Amino acid sequence: MVITHHGGQCFKVTFGDLTLVFDPIAKAKTAKSGSPDETSRGATLPAVRFGADIALVSRDHPDMNGVEEVTYGEKTPFAITGPGEYERQDVTIQGFLSKSKYPTSPQKATKDTVAEYVNTIYSVELEDMTLTGEST
Repeated sequence: MVITHHGGQCFKVTFGDLTLVFDPIAKAKTAKSGSPDETSRGATLPAVRFGADIALVSRDHPDMNGVEEVTYGEKTPFAITGPGEYERQDVTIQGFLSKSKYPTSPQKATKDTVAEYVNTIYSVELEDMTLTGEST
């Protein structure tokens, strides 16, 4: 198993031919002025670009909902975006509902720019191992 950190909360887990990604970073959005949209952290963190079999998104925020960025080559990920029980490619995944506070604009993070988000904590079982994580 190889675990690679791609910045922010984004982690790629490779186990044999299987690739999982937790919280893939979305591509920076461009405002009408042509500059990156400050609500997207993609302006400071590069979007990921690789093929994944399973993409797990803990909250619907540009820092961690870039499922389209891990559709690459012949791989289109099975996207998991919330609580529930899932089974795919001999991987069992459980998502547990939680809430978290996260900056709406990480470049200008203050008490007034923090929003409460629905968050999912995932537990992933594969080959007699369990990975559990929370993105806060």
